[in-house]
Amino acid sequence: MTPTADDIRRAIENTTRAPRNKAPEAERALRQQPQPAEREALERRLRGTP
Repeated sequence: MTPTADDIRRAIENTTRAPRNKAPEAERALRQQPQPAEREALERRLRGTP
């Protein structure tokens, strides 16, 4: 059975929304010495809090 357009869209949303996929990106940004306000936002994103 081939995936439908809905299946593909759902898979894309799941991978882009999953917190585990955000962590490496946020960690990488934190290692690049961001400004304090940006750093706070990245740390919140890592913890998964809004």
